[in-house]
Order: sequence, then C-alpha cells, then structure tokens
Amino acid sequence: MTPIQRIQSQRVFRFLSSVRLAVPLMALLLLSAAAGTIVESRYNASMASLLVYRHPAFLTLMVLLWVNIFCATLSRWPFKKHHTGFVITHIGLLTLLVGGLMTATWGIDGELRIVEGGQDNEVFLPRLVLRSTTGDRVRQVEIPRSLSPLSESRLRSIEEELGLDLRLERFEPFVSAERTFVASKDGSAPGTVAIQVALKSAFFNVAEWLQSRDLPELQLGPARLRLIQDTGAESRAPSRSTSSRRKAQSAGRVAAAGSERTLKVVDAASGQVLGVIPFTQLKKGPVRLGEVTLTLKRSLEDAQVGQIGKKGLMDLGTPGKNPALELTLTRGGQTTREVAFARFPQFSLQTGAGVGVKVEYQVPGFGQAAPVAAAAEAPAEGGDARALPPGHPQVGGGGEGGAAPAPRPMGGNVAEFRIRDARSGELEIRLLKNGTEVLRKTAKVGEVVPTPWMGMELKVVSMIPEGVEGQEVRPITPPERTNMPPSALRVRRVGSEDSDWLVEGEGRAWVSGGERHEIYFGPDSVKLPFQVALAKFEKIDYPGTQMALSFQSRIHVNGTEPETLIRMNEPLKRDGFTLYQASFVERPGQPSISVFSVNQDPGRPVKYVGSLILGLGIIVFTLMRSRWYRELQRKPRTA
Repeated sequence: MTPIQRIQSQRVFRFLSSVRLAVPLMALLLLSAAAGTIVESRYNASMASLLVYRHPAFLTLMVLLWVNIFCATLSRWPFKKHHTGFVITHIGLLTLLVGGLMTATWGIDGELRIVEGGQDNEVFLPRLVLRSTTGDRVRQVEIPRSLSPLSESRLRSIEEELGLDLRLERFEPFVSAERTFVASKDGSAPGTVAIQVALKSAFFNVAEWLQSRDLPELQLGPARLRLIQDTGAESRAPSRSTSSRRKAQSAGRVAAAGSERTLKVVDAASGQVLGVIPFTQLKKGPVRLGEVTLTLKRSLEDAQVGQIGKKGLMDLGTPGKNPALELTLTRGGQTTREVAFARFPQFSLQTGAGVGVKVEYQVPGFGQAAPVAAAAEAPAEGGDARALPPGHPQVGGGGEGGAAPAPRPMGGNVAEFRIRDARSGELEIRLLKNGTEVLRKTAKVGEVVPTPWMGMELKVVSMIPEGVEGQEVRPITPPERTNMPPSALRVRRVGSEDSDWLVEGEGRAWVSGGERHEIYFGPDSVKLPFQVALAKFEKIDYPGTQMALSFQSRIHVNGTEPETLIRMNEPLKRDGFTLYQASFVERPGQPSISVFSVNQDPGRPVKYVGSLILGLGIIVFTLMRSRWYRELQRKPRTA
C-alpha cells in the first residue's frame, strides 16, 4: 500500500474529502456572504469586513473549504482518464483560493488624499497602529479593530512592546469626538475666555464654541457669531494726561506682548488668520487648529542650509541671528514638512496649495513684528490702549471713551457677545440684522434669549475663563449608513494624573530625559514609489443640483511626466499599484481634495491563472460528459 493509499484509508481523510463536509461548508459560506451584504447595505464596507469577511470564523470556513477541495482531489488518486475534468476543475479552485489568501495577507488596499495643487505619495491603510518615535528609533504595534474595548492584559502587552513611559488606560472601538474648551492648567491662555453658544429653532438645534484669542468669530447655522472681550475702559473721554498715561501703558503692553514668539497660521486661499499659537504652546506638543494639526520638530536660533560637508537644515547656534521653526503640518490625512523663517516670512516648502495653510514665525525684531510694535509705540490721541500681539484679532479701542468700536457692517444675522468679567457669569448680547441693531441685552450663562430671527432662541451654555481647546470623547454605537466612526485610545504618562484621548489620526509629543518622544495612533501607511501631483480636480453635476454626475482628476506622476486623467472607470496603473478615482471633498473657499483608492494585489496573477484553469476544467468536464464524447469512445479504433 502506497503512502497516499494509507492516507485515503483514514476515517478523518474520508470525512474531509466527503460531500457531507462540502455541502454544509458551501451553505455556511453562502449565508455568510448574504450576511456581509446585509451589513454593508445597513452600515458600510468597513463594518462588513470587520463583522464578516475578516472575522476568524469566516477565515476558518475558507481554510476548511480549501482542505475539503484538496482532499477530494487527492481521493481520486491514482487518477483515471475520466477524472481529468474533475481534477482540473479542483486545481483551478485551489489556485483561486491561494490567490485570495495572498491578497488578504500581502495586498494593499488604502486611500490617498491630495489637495488640488499639491502632491503626496502616502497611502493610509485600514489597519490601526500605535507608533512611538524617539530620535531615530521607531516602534510600532498593530491595534486590532474590534467591536469591544481591548482587555487590560492586551493593553499591558502593547505597553511592553513599545517600551514607553505611558499607560494605556482604555481603547474604545467607536467614539464621537467633539471640540470643546476647558480651563487651562498651565497658564497657556492668560486673559482669554471661551463660550459655548447654542442656537435653537423648530427645525434645528446646534451649538458651537468661540474663544476670544484663537476663534473669535464663526458662522453657526443662519447667524454669524462674534465674541468680544472687553477690558472695561472708562466711559468718559480721556483727558490729555489720561491719554499720555495710556500711551505709556500701550507701549509697555506691546513690548510685553511682543517679547513672546508666536506662530501665525493663515488660510492659504482666503488669507484669513486662523489663529496665533504661542511658541511655548508649540513646545508642549502638537497643536490642533481647526482641521490642521501643527507639530514642532525643531527650533533653531541660527538656521543655515547646506553647510560644507553636511546636508539639510542646521543650527549654527548664534542666539537670535536667524530664528526658524521646522514643523509638520497635517490635514485630512495629508502630511507635509514646513520650515518657517522669522527673517523670511514668505518662504514656504509647500508646493501649490499644500495643506491649505501658510505659517509665519513671528519673533520680535524680525518680519512683521517690528513695524507693528513701532506703530503701536505712539497711538493717536484717544487711540487703542489694548493692542494685542501681532496676528491676534484686534478687539476693543477706537471708540468713544476707549470702548470697543462698532463692528464692521455685515449682512445677515449677527450675534455679538461682549464680556468684561468672565468669572461673573454675565455678558452683553447684541443682535444685528443687516448691520442694524435689533436687540441689546445683559444675560447670564444658561439664560434663553429669544431672537427676532424666525423664532430662533439663543443661549450661552457655558463660559470658561482662560479656556483652551480640547475635545470631548464618548463611546457610541455605530450609526447606520454612515462611515465607520473613529476609534480612540486614552493614554497617561507615568507619574502624571492627567490622561488624554488620542482619537484616530492624532499624535502627541513630549520631552523626557533630554529626548523628544512622539506617539501616533491611527491608520498605518505606506509610501508609493512615485509622487502624485493633482493639477486639477473636475466635477460635473446633474443639471439643477449639486449632486455629482461624474468627477475626475488630472495628475502628474513625479511632477515631470505628461498629464494623466483618472476617472471612475479609468484607473492609473503604475509600478504594481492601481489608483482609482474613489471620491472627493469640496471645501468652500478652499481647494478641493481628490480621494484615490490605491490597490496592490500580489495574488491577482495567481487568481487569473486559477480562473483559466477552472474554466478549462469546466470545459473538459462538460465535454467528457457529453454524448459526442461517449460516442467517440465507442467507435472502434482502426489498426
């Protein structure tokens, strides 16, 4: 008896090769595929992959199917002539399953986002990672996506793998992260105030935050909100002696304000100042400003480029000679390196629109700081005695008795909130319609103020002195027919009592033991072997609507090759990667973002071969079962 015949005689082998196993496996796989289709229609493809297609049970069924087909093929050994079609068909099925396994194990299926006018090659993948960087050392651990929080033991093992002085306190698979403001614990927002404003009607109920320094104005539903922090100046007109005193006070305040280095962030499209970040705040870790996250990599006092025998940017050490900041800017999955020189405020490493913002390093005596300070040294008679550092929204001053000036004319509905003492819980609310005042009222936090705007009600929900931006993270159940909600990881440095949530795609940085440490939680990424530059994004809408009928991207590979058009049914194939036009993001007043689905499938050739073998096997099997073949076999062979 041959070894194969001995295997064929085993009871386990006979069961694995039997139809009794094949039929239930096929039924379970069909039911699983149906369940995956239902989940995808109710939620999304990511949820279907998590619940069904990448679930261990589904993968087990696929392995058992491969074993069943292999054993069924081997059970026919030694093969006879009439087994030809059967064997070829089963070899084709086995080859197809092997190709699928190669795709699942080594394939890449990610997303590439590029701002119109910019370029990138970083593809973000579905799997989550926790990555730590200390100097040149990089460690990374995969955080498995799941439907429930990770166990305590799993969190401890991740800590050991990374070797950081961090405690991983909790992992939530689905969260809602909303912007909020909390009282500053480190004095990083002196003299500021943050308020949360709610606007309610029969049709909507929305709320948003304002902060006097970084976010003094925004649009909320049908109204424009504006926050003014009043210092409570005298109501009478100042005498000449009072004016002189104010001049001296103003110069002193400007000098004090100008002594702090800041980073001004400006919207690249509109030129609007998005915020001014103190250098001391940048040193503490990444700062999030709207959709943009700014991370300080290095601060240089005497920045020089391309010295003899060296490459890149370096610090020659002379204090204040050529101050510069090396930064990382992240927005919508796109990350770019930027260098801001105090002496050359127009310099930028970003090509095209970049990530949509420009930064200016403001240092006293350089760039725009000196002219502003010089102008403020001698304000006009009765002028503003409360000048803020360069780049800050200037509020107050210029009116009668030193009061804040009337706001610039603005159409539509405007709600103005004027605060003198943030700790009193009171503020003045002023409502305007098309530039005309329609209501002025002193209100308390929590008080509902009716408006003349189609029955809307206005309420200041909370008021926080020295409020700094944070986020409120809470676990949620994934809503139907929406994208997969982000995950979040709560971390705490060893020895600290304060913990912090890292929402998918966020990072933190700190200095310990003389070394800079960075941690990132979010999608893993790979670099394409080529750069993709988005020259133009084009969209055609259905007539009379804003729904996209078709959309396409005009790109350049490596910035030098001829223009290539990518549209929904015309992908780009390059160096083993396929780029499909997947979706887009439109931003009013800003460049559009084109979203590409990037695929690399090492199992594709194997699956093609498997399909050809399977097709050949079916043809052979069908022919050998046909009447024509049976009659051909009955014909006597001639000598």
